[in-house]
Amino acid sequence: LVLVKFLFHEQAHSRLRLQLEKEGVDPLRLVLVDKVQGAQHLERSILMDLHLDTRLQSGHTTTVDALWSGLPVVVWPARSMVSRA
Repeated sequence: LVLVKFLFHEQAHSRLRLQLEKEGVDPLRLVLVDKVQGAQHLERSILMDLHLDTRLQSGHTTTVDALWSGLPVVVWPARSMVSRA
């Protein structure tokens, strides 16, 4: 699981690691990365097997970046435009 650090408060990192462990997932599989631009952002896709789109509002550019990098994308079905733009 690769997450960009700036999106979450440090306490959220700890809670997420605890929840992963509770669910039987090694918390060391959580990789927290710094925000980077352009090519560096796309290069990080080698760390990933799959991109999970956000549930209530689609990832837009982030999702397109994942597809551009060759990652398969999993999305939640939704009816509103903002959910699946």
